[in-house]
Amino acid sequence: MQDKKVSWLENFWYHYKIQTIIVAAAVVFLTVVGIQFATKQSYDLYVLYAGPANINDASASNAIAKKMEEGFSEAAGDSDLKTTVQSFVWVNSRLIEEYKKSDVAVNAAQNRKALQTILDAIASGQYSIMLLDPEIYEDVRDKGALEKLSDVLGYEVEGALDEYGVRLSDTAFGRDHAGFRELPSDTVLCVRNLQNGFSLVGQSTGDEKWDRQLDIFRAMMNYGRSDGE
Repeated sequence: MQDKKVSWLENFWYHYKIQTIIVAAAVVFLTVVGIQFATKQSYDLYVLYAGPANINDASASNAIAKKMEEGFSEAAGDSDLKTTVQSFVWVNSRLIEEYKKSDVAVNAAQNRKALQTILDAIASGQYSIMLLDPEIYEDVRDKGALEKLSDVLGYEVEGALDEYGVRLSDTAFGRDHAGFRELPSDTVLCVRNLQNGFSLVGQSTGDEKWDRQLDIFRAMMNYGRSDGE
């Protein structure tokens, strides 16, 4: 009987070892992901920045990120607002050419990898308010990943780039708040549209947390704007 069991197992392993390894790896992956989500800290606001500014630089950028968090708290009217600002350094084609003139080299492979990481993060649907380099903005806009500004705000934004984004430096909030005004002047402010990816972080249409994040975006856009505008 024992020999038959061994023989069956050997036969199974011979024919299905690749599938078995894949399934086992998938189980391990899902278990790890499950643990990460179970232990992941919950935030009130999820923000993504992607562009050439290194806001995670311990010497200066942490100060920038901290100032940005304070600005979001002010917009929310909540000093205890828990905000996570996920940042990615990526250099666009125009800047690469400018760097070349100054003999500054950009690691092309790392830059491509960073771009894919950024696009994956945006595709996850986790981040609501996004501050993007113009080239990345155009890409995600064309992929249908953004909400129309007018649908979120209820009015057309004067001076907006298009229906989906506005330069942060063209907003009163961006000009008046430290941290935000230290980002590149062409950084585009936009909002990720609500999609199935949000189910991974417990958010869905009508969810209070998602609605609150939109309220914070509205407060940023309405900053310095008179009622009649």
